[in-house]
Amino acid sequence: MKRLLLFPLLVCMLCASLMPAALAQDWGVNDGLPLVRSSWVYAEPKPTANTVGQITQGNVYQIRTVKDGWTQIDLPEGITGWTPASAIDYALAIPNEAWDNGLRRAVVLVSGLSLREAPSDSAKRLQLMPNGSHGYILEEREGKLLVQYHLRTKNGYEQYTGWINQEYTLENPAFIHLKNRTKVYAFASEYAPTVGQTQINQRLAVIGQVDDYYVVNLRSASGFIKKHEAMWSERQIIEGI
Repeated sequence: MKRLLLFPLLVCMLCASLMPAALAQDWGVNDGLPLVRSSWVYAEPKPTANTVGQITQGNVYQIRTVKDGWTQIDLPEGITGWTPASAIDYALAIPNEAWDNGLRRAVVLVSGLSLREAPSDSAKRLQLMPNGSHGYILEEREGKLLVQYHLRTKNGYEQYTGWINQEYTLENPAFIHLKNRTKVYAFASEYAPTVGQTQINQRLAVIGQVDDYYVVNLRSASGFIKKHEAMWSERQIIEGI
């Protein structure tokens, strides 16, 4: 059984018949990694079967096999189920340094964070990482992080490796998904001014907790969402944030 990474923000969907034969037969870090959208997981490889869970963007899962347009995976709760193979695409492999680092992710909390070729604010900028994007941490040095970043383009994914300022990131945060359009408050009270509204099934990084509210990263700022609005978490329990 091999490790496979599920990246965020996938918009491309490929049929199983279009899957490269080498990847379908031999899953491996060096062969390529699947990218998926959030999707239901079923007890059997058919859409009429009972649902046993969900896969979410940006998490790591273990894949058992591919069969007739379905992918069998292991969920963190110890459940095995099937999800449509049409949710899976492929991208470049994560380097061994990232695996050795435990797949530490630096999630960007500002509107655009400079990715530079050296650990200096005056170094050449390679790319801007938008709010909510992430890079896999390869090295940490005096407030700077060397990360690998995959940028989605119309032609696929481009891979960049560079340095970012650690202070504008959050490492391996919990994420929540929202059931419906949800009000975001300025502080932890339903009487607080509303500073925004989420989209259906939007995925947000959790910065902290105050009473019955999650503090979330929303468009480069923080806001408060009632905990009961959360649909599910990418950690089974959100504690000690």
